[in-house]
Amino acid sequence: MWPSFKAQRAFAVPLFILFILLILFFAAKTIQVVFEAKQVGKPTPYEHTIMIDAEGKVVATPDIAQLSLGVETRATDVPTAQEKNTQTMNTIIEGIKELNITEEDIQTASYTVYQEDYWDPETQRSKKGDWIVSQQLMVKIREMKNISSVLQLAGQKGVTNISGPTFSIDDLTNLKDQAREKGLEEAKEKAQQIAGKLGLKLGKIIGYSEWYDNSVGPIYYEKSAAIGMGGGESAPTIPTGTKEVKLNVNVTYLLEE
Repeated sequence: MWPSFKAQRAFAVPLFILFILLILFFAAKTIQVVFEAKQVGKPTPYEHTIMIDAEGKVVATPDIAQLSLGVETRATDVPTAQEKNTQTMNTIIEGIKELNITEEDIQTASYTVYQEDYWDPETQRSKKGDWIVSQQLMVKIREMKNISSVLQLAGQKGVTNISGPTFSIDDLTNLKDQAREKGLEEAKEKAQQIAGKLGLKLGKIIGYSEWYDNSVGPIYYEKSAAIGMGGGESAPTIPTGTKEVKLNVNVTYLLEE
């Protein structure tokens, strides 16, 4: 005699649920196979997109200037040339510090020692000459009013070569944000114009990239700003001008009918 349902309830209920799940699974697979069979030979739907390049640009005043100051000394032996160079450079560094420029903004860029070679026309041979010590100092100036003072000091204290100044902006975060916003506005305007001519509507953004243009343009000086190395009393005038912060954006839009 078969056992009653009540007697085997603990076994029958899970078995019944499993049976129902199997039926649903095979039904779903059957529907999927039928759908895929209907799609055979049909072209894959293609989304129409448009890719736009644009540039955002913001103009700002530089707040950092960098100067390279060099001292070259020569003597018949290395120790003497080094001593002369050290004395001159230490005097320059102390003078720079007196202009409220901190040690963190003063850095030795290079230090070289070599013996000069020269051509003797009488013997028609190359000969050894003096020993030369060359030291290059990089100075970061955060107060633009100090640029002229540093240049004047350099001429008075024995600097033999000057390079710069080069101007930059210390924190570009906010300026890049502004440039990005302008670039996105320009990209959207271009995309809307093209979509309109195609008889389509502009959809959502599906791709984005950006890159910062850090190229440095030429720096122009006034004629009166010529730097003399004779240690004159008048400080040169150095206009800082302005700097363009450029951010290029590439935006991909979806086009809708």
